[in-house]
Amino acid sequence: MFKRLIAGLLVMALLMPIAAEARLSTSHTVTMERQNKWLAVYTGAVNYALTERLHATFIIDACPKQGIDGDLGTTLYFTPGLTATLGIRRGFFKSVTPLTPYLSVTVSF
Repeated sequence: MFKRLIAGLLVMALLMPIAAEARLSTSHTVTMERQNKWLAVYTGAVNYALTERLHATFIIDACPKQGIDGDLGTTLYFTPGLTATLGIRRGFFKSVTPLTPYLSVTVSF
């Protein structure tokens, strides 16, 4: 437990200068899914702006029943309402998700 605390504090100390420049953002989402019964999926994301239009994203999806998946991708912002993300997803812990490449296009209104 002590080693995890030290590792967490070290990561925070390294990320603070980056966050001060507002290039780093984080988010947390809880999604309720209905598959035979209700499941909660907890999603944590860290987004780093490489340039104004290009961002690198690391995402962890955790569900007590489906395991933990990780996602690493890059997002290109074309216009304020149009983005494209290219990445890979893989299961880490108690998950059957194989290494999966993906491309997603998002239109925002």
